[in-house]
Amino acid sequence: MKRRIDLEEKLLDFLHSWLRPIRIGDLKKELEKEHIAIPHSSINSIIKRLVDDKLITWQKYGPISLTQKGQQQAAHKQRHFHLLIMFFMNTLHLSHREAKKESHVIASVISCNMIGQISRELNNPLKCHCNETIPRVEQCTVRN
Repeated sequence: MKRRIDLEEKLLDFLHSWLRPIRIGDLKKELEKEHIAIPHSSINSIIKRLVDDKLITWQKYGPISLTQKGQQQAAHKQRHFHLLIMFFMNTLHLSHREAKKESHVIASVISCNMIGQISRELNNPLKCHCNETIPRVEQCTVRN
């Protein structure tokens, strides 16, 4: 079976923003409310892979929680994501919608080195355009 990294990242991002444990049934409902496209048939297998990778904790009928490793990985990707959106909007004058779409595509593959350059170009912002805090993660934190 092909591993769907993009779906796993979507789920990690959601759990990172959710900030509290959630049961699978509630997770499926919340993903729908947020228009996050993860097929219901894939959720259980994604959860099992994330448990195997030690990114989440979950026991049958119990809540799902991010591990510290999962929180770090999600924060790392969100840092890339938010800085890319800001860069695309500020320098390429893309709309927020366009910038967000492009950022989803490349946030997990762009190097931390490049993100450091982008952050410096943007004067090391602490918040993004949508007023969310840009996570600081050790491997991508700009050292002045």
